[in-house]
Amino acid sequence: MQYGYGARVRRLLRYSGCLLALAPLLGCSGNNGGPGGGGVIPLVTTGTLAGRVTVFGTQQAIANALVTVGGRTTTTSAAGTYSVASLAVGDVPVGVTAAGFSDNSGTVTIAAGTTTVHDVVLFARPPGFPNLN
Repeated sequence: MQYGYGARVRRLLRYSGCLLALAPLLGCSGNNGGPGGGGVIPLVTTGTLAGRVTVFGTQQAIANALVTVGGRTTTTSAAGTYSVASLAVGDVPVGVTAAGFSDNSGTVTIAAGTTTVHDVVLFARPPGFPNLN
């Protein structure tokens, strides 16, 4: 059966009206979460990267290491831990540097609404030895 343009529009409006009538039952009143409840559930599009930076072989924490994640920078705590929140989902570059240690870099995949754990091990450099990375 063929429908003309007007008939298709009427069917679409009828269908849309049906969806709007069901919205309160589905918990989405169309007020985008404002007063009165309901609303649209927001889509989570960010995640967190956290981890610990340690010395190869000893697992001793490296404090004050510089951790760069997707263009944002933080330093590790005295326990060698770091955390960067609100990162875009997907692959992000990660780089870690610390005085007296070789640099470490790579890519980590950030998942939506979760904390991705990325521990990093750095190799100690002898004094005066250049960074070969």
